[in-house]
Amino acid sequence: MNSDSGAKFGGGAASKSLDIKTNLPFELWSSFELKQFSVSKGSWAATKEEFCVISSIGSQLKAGEKVEIIDEARCLNTQYDKGDGSPFRRFPVGLIKVRVISTGEEGWTWAKSVTYDK
Repeated sequence: MNSDSGAKFGGGAASKSLDIKTNLPFELWSSFELKQFSVSKGSWAATKEEFCVISSIGSQLKAGEKVEIIDEARCLNTQYDKGDGSPFRRFPVGLIKVRVISTGEEGWTWAKSVTYDK
């Protein structure tokens, strides 16, 4: 994910340092909190940004599972803390609420973990 790529964002060449890929846990969480955090925007300035905060391990989802999208969180960033003592991580991705068709289970998962049927 690279937020400053291309002329659309007033920049020239894309910043390769922002092209970071990671495997997110494929889980379903029952809830999250919204919190404001100071985020550094360069060496001199920091701004407050809203994050969805997950503080638990969720139930496992299976790849290819059919889901119905129920809701979308208003946050564009997520802080993930498994609650097991490991450090939290922040990701530039929001959350969506889904219902698993086969089980009826509902919960929140990464917005980018769902692919849409055409």
